[in-house]
Amino acid sequence: MLVVKSSPELVESSDPVHAWERAGLGKAPFRWIGVSEKVGPIRIRNNDGTETILGSEGQPMGTCAYCLQGIAECHHIRSADGKNFTVGCDCVRRVNAPASPVLTKVEAASKNLRNAKARARSAAKAEASTTELAALLADETVRGKLAARPSAHAWKAEQGETELGDVEWLAPRCGHAGRVKLIARLRAL
Repeated sequence: MLVVKSSPELVESSDPVHAWERAGLGKAPFRWIGVSEKVGPIRIRNNDGTETILGSEGQPMGTCAYCLQGIAECHHIRSADGKNFTVGCDCVRRVNAPASPVLTKVEAASKNLRNAKARARSAAKAEASTTELAALLADETVRGKLAARPSAHAWKAEQGETELGDVEWLAPRCGHAGRVKLIARLRAL
């Protein structure tokens, strides 16, 4: 195992045994085998038909085998002697060399997990804005107010078009940000 000192050269550590090996988690070298997210609430169906709920919304429900800290992002590691254990990303960073394969894979998996969560949040917001806009466009009061106003485009207004036509054309063609602006415009009526 290499240790970085204050000078730029790398020197051999006086204790070549990996920290996870000293903790009894298995023999080095270690291999990253996957990641999972474990957050509450966890629902357990009992034999008598009742349900037990463990943890609250978003609470980390995993445990790091190295430091015993509660973790949500559980990285699964296999030792050279076949032992499997779970650790958190902080412990992986703490005990592995900067260029180690385990650390590299953990960093990539953590980034992918964060990106997937961000995509899910964006999709939920987009779905909510689509639903709200559809509800506003189905409201007869809103439709009546839009139908009473001439089109915002002069050439369309000359042909007798109304703002209702403009909104009905725009609604299925805009993205989330456009829908949010359109919703604000319709609420202001």
